[in-house]
Amino acid sequence: MDDRNKLDEPEPVGTADTMTGVFFGIIIAAIILYVLFNGIPVSLR
Repeated sequence: MDDRNKLDEPEPVGTADTMTGVFFGIIIAAIILYVLFNGIPVSLR
């Protein structure tokens, strides 16, 4: 029962962490794709 109580309390925090993780994940993915698509033509030249 104690474990369930501990899990119930941080739910809003977990949701915020998930949204932040997804937000930064999209930004990082966009940067990686940007570098890859811009870096491939440069390396081919």
